[in-house]
Amino acid sequence: MILPRGFYLQDTEKIAKALLGQRFCRSMGRHVLSGTIVETEAYLGLKDPACHSYHGKKTPRVNVMYKEGGPVLRIYS
Repeated sequence: MILPRGFYLQDTEKIAKALLGQRFCRSMGRHVLSGTIVETEAYLGLKDPACHSYHGKKTPRVNVMYKEGGPVLRIYS
């Protein structure tokens, strides 16, 4: 199953909890790699002092945090 983009546009903490225990797969040539998500981190951006984008800091390292969510991942329950 491919999770829809809308899944990734939810509350960050809700997404982190929902991903726990899910399986992910990646095809590499003739091989398929897979694993189970056992840990997630949920950084809350501008309001989270543990986040590299805290207080609007913008560097190449954090540019992805300013983009719309929703990379396509195959998640298997």
